[in-house]
Amino acid sequence: MKLGCNDSPPLRHLLDRGSAEVGYFKVSSLTNLEPDITSALAYRPVLVHVGFGIGDSAASYADFDWAWFNAQLRRAGSPHTAMHVEVSTHNWPTTTDLRFQTRDEVRAMASHLSELCLVLRDRLEVPLLLENMDYMGRELKPGYGVFRTSVEPALLWGLVEGMGVEVMLDLAHLRVTADHLGVDAQAFARALPLHAVRELHVSGPSFVEGVGLRDDHQELSEADYALLEWTLERTNAQVLTLEYPKARTRHGTFDEQTEALKRQLSRLRQLTT
Repeated sequence: MKLGCNDSPPLRHLLDRGSAEVGYFKVSSLTNLEPDITSALAYRPVLVHVGFGIGDSAASYADFDWAWFNAQLRRAGSPHTAMHVEVSTHNWPTTTDLRFQTRDEVRAMASHLSELCLVLRDRLEVPLLLENMDYMGRELKPGYGVFRTSVEPALLWGLVEGMGVEVMLDLAHLRVTADHLGVDAQAFARALPLHAVRELHVSGPSFVEGVGLRDDHQELSEADYALLEWTLERTNAQVLTLEYPKARTRHGTFDEQTEALKRQLSRLRQLTT
């Protein structure tokens, strides 16, 4: 299994000093994709993960330059890329209740995601993976919330089986979703198509008083490591990516971030070798 990590100044600092080892840098900005890949390739091959699916519809890619994007994937050496399995208030503004959808709404949302998945799958030159989203039953930020339908296991199973694609399982998203659904994280994971997982994402969610767990890409906790070990025993993932640190939720000094990253990469290396 190869280990990946977000491209960040702390990661480059560790690699420059021989204090950590990863197989991939992960980049996620579509607008800065070319320079980001060029910069990251000075260190490692690049996992390209630009957020397809967030606020998207199939029609939104009518004018997308797929030849250019596929050329960037080849240049990066990215083994695959991903689509977020998301129906949100960004791409489904007619429904106001995030927690409950009617049968007709569920069918329409599934059709929306199937159409988007088909466009991406058929235009990409690398395999498409589907990433599970984080559901909170409320807006994650003003004007943006994910509908519960997005995280139903039956939806993911239908896309995997119907489209012949595989899964990028984000364990922080899984923990957040399970917390807000009031179910055990492992029990929720068992309902997903674990056989189709090809990449795992890990990071530490935050606990917010009065809200519950929230995806903030913090340092991994013992609960996160425990879920990862459980998942590694039940999947055939080829890549494990640490999504830390994240600029939006970055805390501590540069030295503190670097030491936290070093601790996590060392422990993840032990789990994957």
